[in-house]
Amino acid sequence: MKRKKVVACLIMLAMTSAFAVHAYAEEPDTAAEAEQGVAEIPTLNVSLHASEGVVTAIHRDKVPTGAYVEFTLEMPEGTNSALLDTENAVVRMTAGDGYRVEEFVDPSVALDSASWSDGKYVLNFDEEVLESLFERVQVQGSESEVHSVGGPSWSQFGGNGNGQYFYNLTVSGITYDGAPIEDTTFRVCCYCYDRDASDKARITLEKYVNVYDYQENGAEARTLEEAGGSANAESEPVWTWIGDDSEEKPILCDTEQDDFYISWPEGVDASGLTASDISVTLYGQYGDELKLTPDCDYYVYAGESETQIALPFVHMAFTPVYTDMAVSVDPSALSGAEGLNEESLTQNYDVASVYVYQIQFGGLNPNGAVLVYQFYGFDDDSLTDWSQILHGFEYALFVEQEDGSRLYYSEENGGSLVESIDDASTYDATGAEDLNIRFVMGQAVIYDTTSCIENEDGTVTYRTETKTVDGEEMVLNKVICKGWDGNDLRGVQYSPSEARANGLRPARGFAFPPTDDFFEKYEAYSYGHDYWVEHSMWPWVEGIEIGWLTDPSDGKANWNGEEKGFGFEYAGDGYYPDWTAPEAQEVENWWPWLRSGDPEGMWEAVDAAKEAAYGK
Repeated sequence: MKRKKVVACLIMLAMTSAFAVHAYAEEPDTAAEAEQGVAEIPTLNVSLHASEGVVTAIHRDKVPTGAYVEFTLEMPEGTNSALLDTENAVVRMTAGDGYRVEEFVDPSVALDSASWSDGKYVLNFDEEVLESLFERVQVQGSESEVHSVGGPSWSQFGGNGNGQYFYNLTVSGITYDGAPIEDTTFRVCCYCYDRDASDKARITLEKYVNVYDYQENGAEARTLEEAGGSANAESEPVWTWIGDDSEEKPILCDTEQDDFYISWPEGVDASGLTASDISVTLYGQYGDELKLTPDCDYYVYAGESETQIALPFVHMAFTPVYTDMAVSVDPSALSGAEGLNEESLTQNYDVASVYVYQIQFGGLNPNGAVLVYQFYGFDDDSLTDWSQILHGFEYALFVEQEDGSRLYYSEENGGSLVESIDDASTYDATGAEDLNIRFVMGQAVIYDTTSCIENEDGTVTYRTETKTVDGEEMVLNKVICKGWDGNDLRGVQYSPSEARANGLRPARGFAFPPTDDFFEKYEAYSYGHDYWVEHSMWPWVEGIEIGWLTDPSDGKANWNGEEKGFGFEYAGDGYYPDWTAPEAQEVENWWPWLRSGDPEGMWEAVDAAKEAAYGK
């Protein structure tokens, strides 16, 4: 029988911050093993030397930060170092929050057996190691297209909004006398800096990504009866949770107060309980632990026979994902509790702490790049096909007249041309010859091969199809007519309730966002968002405002002396800043001219909008 142990090693470095390395190992039952005559085997200790755990900074490329990690094999008395075998020792990325291992080509580094010395090994996070661990998979589209590669990349918006990506690395493959030495896991950080997401946050309002508002209001005191519940405690305490039950568990990423009531049996007086007498602790499946602060994250309202634990706490970040919560009462603060079962004073709950969210990868440009929407938070067993999360697409056929007007193909009357696309015949556009939609690595991939291709000389090329019109063959241009406007994916995703109907379920620790009516709420905004929380926007939403801009006076921020990035702020009304550029005149899709360089006056307008926003 073995029991889990979490080892936390704090590495204090001169002139740097300490970073906690979490190693998850099995603690041997030495007494039982001794009885069986099993000899102790070495253990592996990990010491990460890295400021704030950062091993690479990413702007355009991965840049080493000088970080390194020391592996040390502790040899118990009586063990023989000659029986160690490090031939197959490897450091490999393993599962964690906020990423999928499948997003990387082969995230592993072999540890050179000859480089071990006295049971120690130093691994420098140099360019070669970083490339081996963090090379992203690319998704190929049609080989006939120039812009045909997309997929996971280092987001220019920067990780969790603070520019941090956290990864679990596991050391394995070491044996002693043929027996495997316990794997050890530690965590590193990749720091990404380039630009913030304040532009999108202007239109990602608080009703889309919930923000906390309880700091000024505190928590609401109410009895179990007032909250709509009841309990009858006889010999043991009865716990009752009241809150948003859309996931049938407490949701910590919303702004709704969760209440936990304890109904006490006769003879127990709980009127003296305070928040400090009760502990609330969150746990993640990868060893993360957070102890909430009494009279700040939660409040206690005590009566003689009933206790309300009001929890208005909101978990803001995308990582870590907390899956469990334990609420415990100190029995010494109770009167008449001597006969209670100690286990009855602790209640464990499954919780959701992060909304299912998405990250957009790949190119979104006029030439039909590969576009990838990576989702995080769906149960892997429930998401098996792209059609569960995306609507289908259709195309129509048209011919352009000399005056610029279009006539569309209809199958009516054996093949004819009509004036309105509403009267045109439509065809499935999801196949490999068109949008080429497919499901890979937990990602929905859209490859736009039917939007027009803008050539270098300014001409436009369309995909074509031959049809018979009035008895003669005619070459017609394809155009996507539903769910796609050439620039945005507004409305192409199913809403959370529709996704549920399609069999999707949130993974442990996740909740579906309450955004089914999103388009009705924000139909006036010119930038289209989908129903699922956008990863890059969260920290920039008004009311949260915990992103990169540590110095709003100049709109920039720094990390270890490096400028993190620049701001890009929309005007206060949520629309693009005003500027004048010939290429931009009367053009809704501004990607074409942005591709060729910044239009004259663009950044002056952006700076003016930013100054106006921060000057408020």
